[in-house]
Amino acid sequence: MPQKRKIPAEEKVRIVEEYLNGKIGYADVKEIMGIHSKTLQSWISRYRAEGPDGFLPTERNRIYPAELK
Repeated sequence: MPQKRKIPAEEKVRIVEEYLNGKIGYADVKEIMGIHSKTLQSWISRYRAEGPDGFLPTERNRIYPAELK
């Protein structure tokens, strides 16, 4: 089984922004990056909820507001 490669936060933001702006398609992202469709969906959800800062590493667990839960 191949090891998963670590994708930098900047690359994730670039991919999601290009997808949301219509520059690349859903299938293109999956094929180029070699990621699962659920992974891309979670990146998009995180970007919409938290913006680009949602991909930055954190020192502690995230705290979500009650209306988001």
